[in-house]
Amino acid sequence: MTTLVCMTCFSIHVHSQTIPNLTKKWSARTQQLMAKSSNELRAVEFSSYVTNQINNQQYINAFIKVNDQIAEVELSSMGILIGTKAGNIWTIKIPLESINNFVAIENGIDYIELDQPISPNLEAARTKTRVNEVHEGYVLARGY
Repeated sequence: MTTLVCMTCFSIHVHSQTIPNLTKKWSARTQQLMAKSSNELRAVEFSSYVTNQINNQQYINAFIKVNDQIAEVELSSMGILIGTKAGNIWTIKIPLESINNFVAIENGIDYIELDQPISPNLEAARTKTRVNEVHEGYVLARGY
């Protein structure tokens, strides 16, 4: 039993050392997604990520921080769609089947942040600031 545990720890340690220091440039959400095995990745519920269906292909959206070594040709060859380029911050769409190859790019990308869905959460603010009473016309001639 002790031998099995030691072998497992050793194999995990060796595996983690063989991966380049790529995870330093991954956001926490990117690390969570990439910690899954290939089989788990296929079964992931992507509702907690921003995805798009384009020409029957599923893409996951991301922000990347690039540097001078970025090779757009390499991204395009993986099927990655480049959106906005605001200086060294770009928006991209990554085909799900290319995500492992994409995160393994060693040069040109300083940081990867997968998008996450947002939703307004202003109901508490309306009540806190009493705007709801203004809308209802409370102690007013009418609602606004």
